[in-house]
Amino acid sequence: MKSLIYTLLLIVSVQCFSQEKPSFKKIEYVSYEDDNGKIKTDTYFVIDNYGNVNIQVKLYKGIEYSKLQLNKKEIALLNQLFNDSTTLKNYVETNKLSAGNHYAGNYSYLSFTSLDNKIQRLVYISPFMDKDFNDMMEKITHDIIWNPGKEVVSKPSYNLDATEKEISKINKKANLPKKELPPPMGN
Repeated sequence: MKSLIYTLLLIVSVQCFSQEKPSFKKIEYVSYEDDNGKIKTDTYFVIDNYGNVNIQVKLYKGIEYSKLQLNKKEIALLNQLFNDSTTLKNYVETNKLSAGNHYAGNYSYLSFTSLDNKIQRLVYISPFMDKDFNDMMEKITHDIIWNPGKEVVSKPSYNLDATEKEISKINKKANLPKKELPPPMGN
């Protein structure tokens, strides 16, 4: 009987301690528009080092605030992108659109704080980034924003003003293309 209890305790403790731990202290993501230097946030989320996520999404009915707890699989996916072995700039493949191409999408901002408090920040558009990075960010963003387990809250527990000011400052130095529609097609 004693050996059965010890075995059960061992199994429970191994499961508790084998959970995926984030390899980051904080991740912030913002999808935004730049209206002559004024940052207009469409999507925002911040993830802490426990896998807690606070989310803000601009929907047709207004802004929705929510929160959720990431599972082990989601944290493992984030750990692949956000760790001390690479920098965010390593995911940038180019900083110019090909001749004749136009960009009409949103801009993105990422801030990654490592476990030793080193902060990396990047503003980008998806055509500039590595394909694997884009695929993973699309999956992460989709899984967070449309997660059926998220809890809608009435008031956010964060202040986005400082982040938007940081984005505005970085945008001034970045070489991002102006948002424009392609020219009309000829008849």
